[in-house]
Amino acid sequence: MSKMEKAKAAAEEEQKAQNFYKAIEAYAECLNFDPLNVEYNQTVLYNRACILIRTGQNDKAMADLDRAIKCNPEFVQAYFKKGDMKLDQKLYDEAIGEYSKVKHFNP
Repeated sequence: MSKMEKAKAAAEEEQKAQNFYKAIEAYAECLNFDPLNVEYNQTVLYNRACILIRTGQNDKAMADLDRAIKCNPEFVQAYFKKGDMKLDQKLYDEAIGEYSKVKHFNP
């Protein structure tokens, strides 16, 4: 297992143990390994966004989801999560826009 994968696994373990702030830090370290590895980074950003949401850091979570989408413009999980966040904020038109991207990329 590579150093990158070990770091990601450690972050995931912190997340499973609900050590959210440690997991956020661990995922941040993961992003330093290979900025050009978009597949790895999109997953790390998405996972960190999920934790940020659980800790009430919605602005940071939205930024991570946007960065994940920048890594992969067809990353449907990120669009879906953004739609859920917009729905929670009662931003219905924006939520529909995010969900329509999910449908477009994954009919």
